[in-house]
Amino acid sequence: MSFNVLLYYPYNQNFTGGPRVVINLAKVLTNRGFSPIVATQKASSLTDELCKANIRYEIIEFPEILDVYGGKTLGYSFFQKLASLRAISEYNHAIEKVCMHHNVKAIWGRGIKSILLTAKAAKQLSVPLVWDIGMEKESKGFMRFLHWIGLTTSDIVVTEGKSQPESIFKQPTYSIFRNKFKAISPGIDSERIATLKQKKPNKYTSEHEKFRIVTVATISPRKNQLMLIEAVNNLCGKYPQIQLDLIGPSADKDYLEQCKAYVEKNNLQDYINFHGWQEDIPRYMKNANVFALTSKNEGIPYVIHEAMHAKLPIVATPVGGIPDVIEHGHTGWLVKNNSKNELIKILESCLVSPEKSARLADNAEKFAAQRLSSDFWASSYVELFEKLVADS
Repeated sequence: MSFNVLLYYPYNQNFTGGPRVVINLAKVLTNRGFSPIVATQKASSLTDELCKANIRYEIIEFPEILDVYGGKTLGYSFFQKLASLRAISEYNHAIEKVCMHHNVKAIWGRGIKSILLTAKAAKQLSVPLVWDIGMEKESKGFMRFLHWIGLTTSDIVVTEGKSQPESIFKQPTYSIFRNKFKAISPGIDSERIATLKQKKPNKYTSEHEKFRIVTVATISPRKNQLMLIEAVNNLCGKYPQIQLDLIGPSADKDYLEQCKAYVEKNNLQDYINFHGWQEDIPRYMKNANVFALTSKNEGIPYVIHEAMHAKLPIVATPVGGIPDVIEHGHTGWLVKNNSKNELIKILESCLVSPEKSARLADNAEKFAAQRLSSDFWASSYVELFEKLVADS
């Protein structure tokens, strides 16, 4: 069975995990005989990549009141929220027309905003709606109301890890909708995996060599890079060979300045590098000894998968779906949220015991090959879409 599927994703600014998931999903569905159409609100790096991959797309522009990001609509006044609801209804009508034109049999959206913008269209067309939650804010306040809409209107809610739904939605909401949740970890396409596997083996053996820690994440309080910077500050006196490479755009200028001010105040310029957003992530992973992620909230970041395929030892906080792929002491290390002392201890262990780090990196690569490939991901999604359409 094959049919047209609409993949909806409102592109914001940088070609990070979310857009990569959309591109890869469109590719794997195409390879399995489906006909995906990606809908988004503007021309961007996402549409450029879709063109390169010969994947169809539709641009459905936002009205001004919806053209905001980073949860800013949550701060709207009562009347602005009413106006937003009207705009969402009109936008759904535009989605409906696109779906009718392409004879779409199922709709997929990543993030709650995508579901709000497509749920009414799905209902009008009587086609199944799949909500890929990606990384979702905790369900409280007005967000709880939005999540309730998403949970009631979606036929299936795809999560990146089994532990994610309960941590986001809490009881009793989780119990009410527990049968709608399905964990499918995003896969990485074979070309990307091949590039990542070009990483040279971890050969750090001497204090005369640079020991590189790399982190890839938008610079923001949620990603908590300051915890990693502080850990490096505690280690560089004893281990002057340590280097930290921070890869990622800034989503919060004040937080970026706070991080840079800490670096300057503690004379860490020789140990810490801010590279901004870089397209060639594999190049930085190739030269790294450890991948670190100290987020306060996550789904399962795409870069965790990439680091596993790149055979990098991983140190991360146990948030979102990360514990579903990182088993402490087997495929990486997990440090408690905001536990700088634990982070320092593990990074020091990586420095003094590179052979142990290499064993964990081997385990992570094997796990990724089995569970985090595009083939495994594609099979899961094909089965999901076929069942939903057959039952609708």
